[in-house]
Amino acid sequence: TEKLIEISSLVNYSKNPKGFINFLPLGQKVVLRIEERLRYLSEKFEVQEIKLSKIQPKRHLQQSGRWDKFQEDILMIENSNLINSPTHEEYFIDLIKNVGFVSNRTLPLETFQIGEVYRRMRHKSSRGGLKSSEILVYEGYGVNNPQGESSFKTFENIFNDFFENLGIPFMYHRINQDFAQYAYETLQGLEEIVCDDEGIEIDNCKNENSVKKRRIIDMAQIFRNDLITIQNMGLKYQSNGISFNPILISSGLGFYRTMFSLIDHYRDERGINWPEGVEPYTTAVIPFYPRESDQRDLAEKIYLELIKKGERVLLEDRETLSIRKRSLDLIGVRKKMIVSKKDDRLIISEENREGIIKPYLQL
Repeated sequence: TEKLIEISSLVNYSKNPKGFINFLPLGQKVVLRIEERLRYLSEKFEVQEIKLSKIQPKRHLQQSGRWDKFQEDILMIENSNLINSPTHEEYFIDLIKNVGFVSNRTLPLETFQIGEVYRRMRHKSSRGGLKSSEILVYEGYGVNNPQGESSFKTFENIFNDFFENLGIPFMYHRINQDFAQYAYETLQGLEEIVCDDEGIEIDNCKNENSVKKRRIIDMAQIFRNDLITIQNMGLKYQSNGISFNPILISSGLGFYRTMFSLIDHYRDERGINWPEGVEPYTTAVIPFYPRESDQRDLAEKIYLELIKKGERVLLEDRETLSIRKRSLDLIGVRKKMIVSKKDDRLIISEENREGIIKPYLQL
């Protein structure tokens, strides 16, 4: 999967500085499709989008009491008290305090953002699961009153719909009311867990014969923040003259890990067989002999018409036809429209990924 991602020209692993990933045009198109799905589902469940800064003051994590937890992973900004954000709970709390969003009438307050966080990469190689020190994430934050935690269910609904619509087989693991995890099982996984036959994680197993060790990629999490963090940050609201500390539910989905899991699940002997709606291009228009002006002109006309209709279409006129087809299969283009010529008549035929050709139109 790792090699397939590189030869498909989806990403480039940075050599200077090391530990970062650059997304090439094809990879960025897939990222945007994933973003669109997450935004659609968030709006469906009435979660509002915000945008938080990638930089925050060091004092936020010191005030919350989580500086020691993140200190080794933080990418500092030299000669300043600012840091590259490893997460945004503290920043989010400070924001809603400043703008006065939290009151008994506004709860639950549910928001999300899509942006980067930064954490020092502890692995020697940047490869395997698309590891990077700069991580594109979906972060959801739900502020709830102490009597209810509806935000946990909201983010469960979003992630359940998201992974089910993509068709990624996921392992769902929940501990009490505090933590839930969405994981993809693969031999190329970054973590190892111990599970029973149904994929339920076991913390303390006495009978090793009844369990399996599974390698996973941790794609997404939902968790309840420690009340001490809320108290240290001074987040409160008033109800009937009484002051309460609300509950903060966080959720996070890693784009790079999810994209790796997606490709790992949908790869085949030809390349990447993307699920519908995520592929960089849906259709390729191919002139059989690009140097013949009538075939080339018709292919360009079809290409422009499909663009007007809003299709994600590619005009492929490089090298020989067999090389072009293999290249399109590699990057997951599902439909090929081939313009050719027979007995002085132009023919448009359609070919699917399995190589099945059907006549489309004769001119």
